[in-house]
Amino acid sequence: MVDDKTFWDRAADKYISDPIADMDAYEEGLRRTIPHLSKDMRAIEIGCGSGMTARRLAPHVGHLTATDLSSAMIAHARKLQDTENGPENIDYRVADLAGLSHENADVVLCFSLLHLLPDLDAGLRQIHQILPAGSLFISKTPCLGGIWSALKLIMWPMRRLGKAPSNVHFFTAERLENRVRAAGFDIVAADVQPTRPPHHHIVARRI
Repeated sequence: MVDDKTFWDRAADKYISDPIADMDAYEEGLRRTIPHLSKDMRAIEIGCGSGMTARRLAPHVGHLTATDLSSAMIAHARKLQDTENGPENIDYRVADLAGLSHENADVVLCFSLLHLLPDLDAGLRQIHQILPAGSLFISKTPCLGGIWSALKLIMWPMRRLGKAPSNVHFFTAERLENRVRAAGFDIVAADVQPTRPPHHHIVARRI
């Protein structure tokens, strides 16, 4: 079994080259996020991957720091930034949540990541620490509870073969909301997208 950084460094080339499986759902996630952003905001995206979402959202904030624990992912993101002449107000950085503990932001963005954190509750507390009171946390997360929990049967052997991340959490949308609230957030808006598996889009305000 490999650690998360090693897994995503190895997976980066394929991850970048594979098309988004459901582009309509991806675009819908952006449409639900953009109205909560403004040009005076300092944003941090955690787990930016290819940087595609950062480049789409950067024009709607003052500055965006796009982070990922994988140096290979950040290398791809910087290359794509140059190739696509991406927005100039993006700073790409190799960092995990612990490395961001002394940062300050008006909004933290986290897409398709919460279910992969080693410790969801600790991760949410770290995000809470980054944000001053009244600031926003916006996430979109696949919810693998219910019938999707059957995926647990294949996850263990895939991890042993290095074909899956070392941490995958299986929770319902309701349970995810409860964990977000317990970490010190008030949920402003929440909606489950009927994808396969369902993705839960949450806008939460730091109490």
